[in-house]
Amino acid sequence: MAKRFILDLNKCTGCQACKLACVIENELEPSQSWRQISTFNFQHYPELPLYHFSLACNHCEDALCQEYCPALAYQRDHETGAVLINPDNCMGCRYCTWVCPYDAPKFDPKSGIVEKCDFCLERLETDRSPACVSLCPTGALQIEDFNNNAHINSIPGFTEKGIKPKLRIIPLKKNRMKPVQAGIRISSEARKMLSKSVSPSSKVSPFKEWSLVLFTLLMAWMTGIMCKCLVICDIKKLFFILCFGILGLGIAALHLGKISRAYRAIFNWRKSWLSREILFYIAFLILTFIQWITGMNNLILTIVIIVAGFMTLISMDMVYQSAQTKRQTIPHSAQVTFTAFFVLSMALEFQILATMVGLFKMYLYINRKLQKECCDGLIMSIISLLRILIGFAIPFYLLFFVCGGDFCTIIWSGIIIGEIIDRFEFYWELEIINPALQIQHDLDAQLK
Repeated sequence: MAKRFILDLNKCTGCQACKLACVIENELEPSQSWRQISTFNFQHYPELPLYHFSLACNHCEDALCQEYCPALAYQRDHETGAVLINPDNCMGCRYCTWVCPYDAPKFDPKSGIVEKCDFCLERLETDRSPACVSLCPTGALQIEDFNNNAHINSIPGFTEKGIKPKLRIIPLKKNRMKPVQAGIRISSEARKMLSKSVSPSSKVSPFKEWSLVLFTLLMAWMTGIMCKCLVICDIKKLFFILCFGILGLGIAALHLGKISRAYRAIFNWRKSWLSREILFYIAFLILTFIQWITGMNNLILTIVIIVAGFMTLISMDMVYQSAQTKRQTIPHSAQVTFTAFFVLSMALEFQILATMVGLFKMYLYINRKLQKECCDGLIMSIISLLRILIGFAIPFYLLFFVCGGDFCTIIWSGIIIGEIIDRFEFYWELEIINPALQIQHDLDAQLK
């Protein structure tokens, strides 16, 4: 019979005994514990209650880690319902750590693979409770048989995300929902300072994922230039572009914890956009190589290559879209599909088309700045201004009023710098949900 955790918020004191039990049972480093404690109202706002979430893997019915893993490293134990990871199949791409809203998968830099809570499967097989449950001094953690019809109450600070986690949360009783200090409120300025002082860190940043930043930028520009060579039948230059394509593949592989298992990246092509991205990219390179080595201008093959290139970019954009907190109603100006189309229109020297695409990207960029609080602070405001001036305003001015419609080196340089800035901002602004971020969102909502 499938099992699930029970967490009683009335009993959990945040003592971290469950976290220690997980470390001891699985022989982990304290910083790599598979169970984490997150506190709602850690800032002690006087008008809100304070309680703790003890969270590990919830072995969800529709587990995102299993669905999106490109290497098919996850499997489910049908008897207990536990979602398990096969260490021999994991290539350490860390995509499962992005898509899981509970931060359950943990990347171990020493082994180069991802590890996670296995529900203490060996203990369950001998009718014992998981270690975290056994060591909880207040009985806040328990396990029970899983009922498919059961659902989680709406609890501020916890996201269900429609993936049916095997966790039942017992909410605070009415008398426990009272504010920490009734009748006391703090100013909005003080709230903002408190919020910034404990702002949760992001799962993704351009410096953590520098290899992905380089790979995605290279892929966008390479696709645009290569499509131009195919359109104008400049077959000789394909060799040099292929070299950059292979270089990009090597850069992307640096992101993996186990580079020797990179071949597993295409195994989950039916469900994972990451697998589709790699599959289309390989097809793109192989077909381009065939076109180059034959020296022929085959129209059908040219069309197939261009389609494979842009399908790679679409898949790349979908990888990040699937991992974000919510679907964006307005696309990001740094999406690689737009960038490649922009580069292609410039490389072909279609002045009107390049201008239209550039203005569209500028509209997306400015609209994003107006809609989101991503210009906070002097540094970010300066960076945004530089992106608009160097990447859009100056190149367009030179194109129409100085260079007479020719895409000179200065114009290309400005656009390249602007696109690099925008792509870095893309990684800064990626909002991938985790328990701390969900708590911060719900706190902000209740304090408005």
